[in-house]
Amino acid sequence: MGRTLFTAFVHKHARVRMAGLRALPDVMMAGQWKTSVHVLEHMVGFKDPNVVPIKEFYDPSTKVNYFAMFIVDRSTVTRECFYKTMAKLLTDLPDRIDHEGRVFPYIISGLYDPHDDIKKLTFELIEEIGQRHEEENEEKFRDIKQLGYHPEWMFKGAVKDELIILPKPLVTRPRIGARLLVRSYVRRYLRALYNEIGTWIADHQERASHLLMYSICYVEEFMTQYLDHLLVAMYKAILAKDNKIVSKNIPYCFRLLGRYVLPKSYETYVIKAIRNELAGFYSFTSQGALKAFGHLFSGSIELVQPGSDLSHCADLLSNFIKAVKDTVLSSMDLETADNLIESLEAIVTWTIKKKEEGVDVRMVEQYLPDMLDFLLSCETAYITYKLLKKDDPENVQEQKIKINKLIKDLSKIASVESQPDDEDYFDCQVVKIVENTYSGLYEKFEKDQESDRIWKEEEAEKKRL
Repeated sequence: MGRTLFTAFVHKHARVRMAGLRALPDVMMAGQWKTSVHVLEHMVGFKDPNVVPIKEFYDPSTKVNYFAMFIVDRSTVTRECFYKTMAKLLTDLPDRIDHEGRVFPYIISGLYDPHDDIKKLTFELIEEIGQRHEEENEEKFRDIKQLGYHPEWMFKGAVKDELIILPKPLVTRPRIGARLLVRSYVRRYLRALYNEIGTWIADHQERASHLLMYSICYVEEFMTQYLDHLLVAMYKAILAKDNKIVSKNIPYCFRLLGRYVLPKSYETYVIKAIRNELAGFYSFTSQGALKAFGHLFSGSIELVQPGSDLSHCADLLSNFIKAVKDTVLSSMDLETADNLIESLEAIVTWTIKKKEEGVDVRMVEQYLPDMLDFLLSCETAYITYKLLKKDDPENVQEQKIKINKLIKDLSKIASVESQPDDEDYFDCQVVKIVENTYSGLYEKFEKDQESDRIWKEEEAEKKRL
């Protein structure tokens, strides 16, 4: 009976496809207990890698994922019917627990459907499924609700659910039942996303970035256990510039990870990647980590409440500054400068925002001289075109404007004591910059003079002999 629906699923008329979808729950409920699992395997094109029929050696066959076809269906009403059908399977099937792992990735896909009404509908459906899960497992959720447990990223309950800003259509923080359901099954499809977010096929990369973003919103701090492989895959994706949607989603995913994951949990992975000590066999690891750090840091301070400080990120920022000094500045080029500027822009922008909200940002203020030095080093990387007597390309001009803006923005972070008479921060630091620069040049000049003197004495001694 399940196979007979395949013809309806690929029919050219939307009404026929919708009729097939409406018949699917009835077909899966027919027959003996738990036989519906075999029907669903055909629907999603599942093929057990441990079972290879003898016929496959002589006549290879292909599997079609009909559910994936419905996600990109050209008909809006058909897609809406599909998501309602998926929700019905997860609420009405007697053996729905066996299917949750396969169905959840498809129903989450409705959160980034092109049609806004379908997005809202999908969010409501997932909330209903989560509520049903809470009612069926009341004892499991009783302690969490009664004891008022708050994860560490909520700063002991200081961060309320209404303060958490999430991508549309998530108007509020998902209910606990929905979060736990997605959390239980995210591991089944997350590994497949590692390849998809870095693929060259634009459509696949967009859907993977969307699915990753909404998965993080539901899984929250439990994404910590997947960071080792996930971050490396995201480093490649954040360097992609061809797709605007991916270029927007991946930095936001990094900010979400910074929000939910403790700095001490991801610090080692990012700092070592910047130093090229982690996954160094990939060409994109160091540059991707350098570009991603600012978004991770901004996520870590995003929910800090007025009256608090940024001490929980002190070691993170200190190690980043040290890593840039040790490994990045000595190999500065145009790409490195672009990535470093993006990280510094995120750090400076969010630090200013938190200072305006009343957060103590003195932890960041102590590193302003280093940030100014980094920006000036990035500026020197763009002199290449001047040395070649060529006009700066448009992107280089934009980067120079961004550098000048960031240098001015440093004044908004600096305290009044470090800027006497309302002077610009750069004006206050220019003397130190010149002294440090020329003191180093003078020492180098003295060493060259000494080497030259020794060489002349040796040459004179050779002539005398």
